[in-house]
Amino acid sequence: MFAGPENYFSIVIDDFDGKVVKAWHFEDADGNRSPNLASFAKGHNIDLLANLENKSISPFALRQSLNMLYDDLEAKGMVMSR
Repeated sequence: MFAGPENYFSIVIDDFDGKVVKAWHFEDADGNRSPNLASFAKGHNIDLLANLENKSISPFALRQSLNMLYDDLEAKGMVMSR
């Protein structure tokens, strides 16, 4: 577990096989926790952007979210070609 500044949040690795992080989540000081976030990076890294209301982070987070959604839909054959 990694505790953030002043224990405002924690990053918790739930399942690690020695090579791949299979499950991890973050939780705030009140005990609210995210779902398993390992699937986004396919277990290769742990990335977290917090405070999406921050004006320097939110455009990047929105762009990344849309790219991930597009990739997911494309993999399922749900993206229409022009």
